Amino acid sequence: MSVKSETVTKRTFSFSRRKMEHAFNQVVLDVESIKTLIRKKGIPEDVLQITIFRSKIWKVFFGFLPENTALWIDKERMYTLQYSQFLNDFYYNINFPKTETLIVLQKDISRIFPDSTFFKDEENLESVQRILFVNCIFNKSIKYVQGMHEMCGLIFYVFSQSGQSREVVEAEAYFGFTTLVVRFRDWFDKACDNKPTGLKECFKNIDSVLKMYDFELWKYLNKLNVDVTCYSFRWVSMLFIDDFSIKDVIKIWDVLLSGFDSQQIFIDIICITISIIELHREFLLKSDSNTCLHHLMNIKNTADSVLERACKVRKFVESKHVFH
Repeated sequence: MSVKSETVTKRTFSFSRRKMEHAFNQVVLDVESIKTLIRKKGIPEDVLQITIFRSKIWKVFFGFLPENTALWIDKERMYTLQYSQFLNDFYYNINFPKTETLIVLQKDISRIFPDSTFFKDEENLESVQRILFVNCIFNKSIKYVQGMHEMCGLIFYVFSQSGQSREVVEAEAYFGFTTLVVRFRDWFDKACDNKPTGLKECFKNIDSVLKMYDFELWKYLNKLNVDVTCYSFRWVSMLFIDDFSIKDVIKIWDVLLSGFDSQQIFIDIICITISIIELHREFLLKSDSNTCLHHLMNIKNTADSVLERACKVRKFVESKHVFH
């Protein structure tokens, strides 16, 4: 990057930061402005007290904290009391059956973000375990699906950066996680795979958008029988958690959650998936079937490069009115 373009980028980033801080420092948040600013590249790194900002705005995006910040303290108190009651009724109740569920959870929980020192702390792992257990009680049709432990862990990690007590953090992470599970209910339930809201439909959309966006690459991958589901299943079903560092996946989730309450989150998942493929376009076009598949299933990218390319894909999708 040239000195001139780097300077322009820094100025743009700084301008976005100031606009975002202004939108956040209101009694009633300007949420739509914040969403617009975040949707391209996530929350700017130079936002003041970024970890507190992120934990709060994610809660607003999830929909369990209102735009009116004057109501936050009462809401947080209510959620904490409610979750505490759930724990007393189910988790700490010696008469409530839980051994079978806990055995399943404990196998996965020990593997949450293995490179993170945060998750080497047993207390943090126990918090995630409690959240997942209570979720199993209230989401009986789905209960626990492998991979939920990392999604729950990510939410708990982000909320833990707020400076609040563990009691409050765990309670709000529970409500954030259950909101996520409800939003993606049909993705977690294999019986819903063939529904318009199921995972298979998402892969069909990825294939269709890739065909429109880059016909040459789409045609080549199809010729090699490199199926979109094979290489992108983990990216999509795990919301990209397994393929990025914790720092980068948080930035990607900034973007995803900015569209959480609308169809936009599903469009962004498609655009990010296409962008990952496109970043490796030249290599793929020179490779055979096995090499393509192996490469796509072991890709390493940075959030910045993926989100930058995803913006281009999103503009294309919007210009073609693909999902309207």
